[in-house]
Amino acid sequence: MIAGGNIVDLVDRIDLGTIHVKAPSSLIFLCGGKTDVTQPKPVSLREAFTRIYTAPDLRPYHTIMPEDFRIFPPHGQYKDILSFETEFAEIVDLVILFSESNGSFTELGAFAMIKEIAERLLVVIDDESYNADSFIRLGPVLFLQNNIGQSSICVVNRSDINIRSIRDVSDLNLGVFENRIVTAINTRKSEVKEPSTFDPERPGHVIKLVVGLIQHYSALTFPEIETLVGPFQVNLKPGKLDDYLLCAINAEWIKKDRRGFVDYYCAVPNKGNAIEYKLKKAASVEPRDRWRAQISEYWKAHDDARFSVIQAALKGAGR
Repeated sequence: MIAGGNIVDLVDRIDLGTIHVKAPSSLIFLCGGKTDVTQPKPVSLREAFTRIYTAPDLRPYHTIMPEDFRIFPPHGQYKDILSFETEFAEIVDLVILFSESNGSFTELGAFAMIKEIAERLLVVIDDESYNADSFIRLGPVLFLQNNIGQSSICVVNRSDINIRSIRDVSDLNLGVFENRIVTAINTRKSEVKEPSTFDPERPGHVIKLVVGLIQHYSALTFPEIETLVGPFQVNLKPGKLDDYLLCAINAEWIKKDRRGFVDYYCAVPNKGNAIEYKLKKAASVEPRDRWRAQISEYWKAHDDARFSVIQAALKGAGR
């Protein structure tokens, strides 16, 4: 039993065959050229994308860039960023890659070959690069079109968006650029199908399950999470739970907060529910919000350190 008193654990009531998982918030993983927010004009198309966040169709998304990640020691134990990006891609709506720099060309070659990323990948490439008989065009771009679909490659015409070349976008027509990119995102998103019925073999599903468990209890320790995922037939290899928690932290669905010698993983407020489920027929029905409130009341009365973590998260969300 995680919470004491008369509070029944979620795993004792839930019908395990009815679990559906979903992302608590919509995410875009944004890759491409360099960014420099100190400049009055965008230095890359990727940076230009950050200037159209207020477009109505983009407001539901939270955009995360590789520079935002904190995955290496002391924050996490990943040994390379590609391993992290492969698992992180399973919880995002889209991976958008602006093919415009040497680094992004390398990313394109790698991403096209990784199924978990390619299934959500939207590549934005200029017409000059697209029409050239280069390795990029004849390799990863053609591979994605043939194996993922035409909507995985969006070609932007330089004349349409008023740029001389992909390496000089200072005179970009931001309005036309926004129209082209938003249309491409909406089309690509409509073709990305993510099953919601819980599958313990899918890392993205396990990450969402873990987030849902943390949401239910408001804050959990690592051993408690290990105990709770057991009944869900999740086969966790050594170190994988740490990795999955790090994915959820970087998605800003949970926070890690230490009190004394104990690390707590706390749900970030104002997010959607990561899991949906039905209760066993014999289980008494308790409204979800009331059930969670009872757990919070128990922490307040019996675990002041954990309750402090929960309160800190609530205060942080209100700022």
